[in-house]
Amino acid sequence: MKVSLNEVGSIVTKATIGAGWPEGLAEDVGNAAVWLSVKGHDGVSAAASAIEPLPETLAAQAEELKGGWRFPNARAVSAGPSAFDLLSAGASAVALMTVDSPLLVLGFAGVAADDDGGYGLSEKAGTAVRVYASKIEGDVSVVSTWRDVVISALPMKPDDGSYVDLRKARPQADVVEPDGVTVDPVSWTRMLYLAKLTQVPERSDSRTSGAGAGAIDNE
Repeated sequence: MKVSLNEVGSIVTKATIGAGWPEGLAEDVGNAAVWLSVKGHDGVSAAASAIEPLPETLAAQAEELKGGWRFPNARAVSAGPSAFDLLSAGASAVALMTVDSPLLVLGFAGVAADDDGGYGLSEKAGTAVRVYASKIEGDVSVVSTWRDVVISALPMKPDDGSYVDLRKARPQADVVEPDGVTVDPVSWTRMLYLAKLTQVPERSDSRTSGAGAGAIDNE
């Protein structure tokens, strides 16, 4: 089935909140799902596999290593954004161990990447996938099979001369079909259910006080 990018971002964000995660992390997940969807990957399923079940402790637990950090038993929703915060602060590498949704981590990388640099992702030492704001290099299909994800910062431009300056050109990979992006119907149905949990139950007096949808359904 196909839905719009606006629906992906809105529903995934609401579903993450409905599953019990904080609003800020939910927005990060929604943005990552949209970025993956734009690049032709299943961002909705990547998010769905990460937001449930809710852990007892929502805060990501990290261990500092020489030159880097490690998150044991990592939950992508919380450890992913924290990892990129650490990298932007100067950490050489961050490892997410037994992470529940490696593909969602790749989505976080895409959102975090900009004209100043990108990120390298691998399961072990070395870079298997390079993520820049304008492109992905490497075989993304293997990312979902990874057990661990090691992330490192990369310099501003790929060394193969194929860098696309976002200030001058729109990346070809960001072209979306007019009828939307394809999503997995099972994952989408679950996300709709979780998103509905954020709604306030209707009362007899709620309509008269202005409750209900606004100019668009996502309000």
